[in-house]
Amino acid sequence: MEGMTTTGSAEFVTARRGTAVLHNGVDLARRAEEVFDYLSDLRNEKEWNPKMHLVEAVTDGPPRAGSKFRVKWCRRSSNSWPVLLFEK
Repeated sequence: MEGMTTTGSAEFVTARRGTAVLHNGVDLARRAEEVFDYLSDLRNEKEWNPKMHLVEAVTDGPPRAGSKFRVKWCRRSSNSWPVLLFEK
């Protein structure tokens, strides 16, 4: 997102084995809908997360329940991330 200025913090919490929950806070001078659309599309994560090596959509169209992404973190193997729930 061009011109994005962020403040906040991220916390990684493992809810149970095999499941990760990410809590993140950001303050932006943008409309909430614009920010949601940008952040909910995992293909944009590589722009702001230096630990993300690769993100590609496996399914067509905008992110929604049932979408799948192939992700690779730096120094780790590739994984498939399904979107289980998507509420806008």
